[in-house]
Amino acid sequence: MPVNKSRKRHQGFSVIEMMVAIAVLSIIVGIGIPSFKSMMDRSRIDAAADDLADGLRYARSEALQRNTKVTLKDAGSGFVSGWSVVAGSDTLRKNSGMSSGVTTSHVDGNGVSKGDISFDGRGVASASTQIQVSYSGLQRCIKLTLSGSVRQSDGACN
Repeated sequence: MPVNKSRKRHQGFSVIEMMVAIAVLSIIVGIGIPSFKSMMDRSRIDAAADDLADGLRYARSEALQRNTKVTLKDAGSGFVSGWSVVAGSDTLRKNSGMSSGVTTSHVDGNGVSKGDISFDGRGVASASTQIQVSYSGLQRCIKLTLSGSVRQSDGACN
């Protein structure tokens, strides 16, 4: 009987191949995690600024629709703890607050720190104002004109 001298070669990774793969994977993860964190920070501040700007737009829209005064009421800490849209004694919408670590500063056109923001039945704001939203070194500015126009921009308010 002939003896079969060929052996089956075992398939798999050698220790060196595994170490190289792990090293490459750690480099990729090391580069990706800081990028992911900055993306999450931008997402958090964008969401906070968008929610507040949408609240202002909603309050103005309801004031126009109802032809009465509608107020965006600060629940405390410059809208960080939340806000509600109120027409008379009716609460039209509530927001529970911004993500942890988000801060705001709210200054009207005269440089006076403000709380609530009201719109009359014509959609005119009680005062022009700027609300700066900050998180982890990032800033967004929400500008409200007397006419009720709401605009957002990147960076600090003027």
